[in-house]
Amino acid sequence: MFDYLAKKQKISEKEAFKIIKIIFQTLNYLHNHNIFHRDIKPENIVFAEENEISSIKLIDFGSSERSDPTRIF
Repeated sequence: MFDYLAKKQKISEKEAFKIIKIIFQTLNYLHNHNIFHRDIKPENIVFAEENEISSIKLIDFGSSERSDPTRIF
């Protein structure tokens, strides 16, 4: 994602919406399964297929944590 954005320098609002929507859907899925990534940045968002927005993947779960759903905050 970082290289994609650096190369394009400018993306449309529609394209940005698609990217953010996929990222939020991914985070929602993880959070619903009590997983927290904790290192969201452009370098950790990649394309499974070159420059194909629908193929966005979140990588590098080295800092991620599982939460205990019974824990009271």
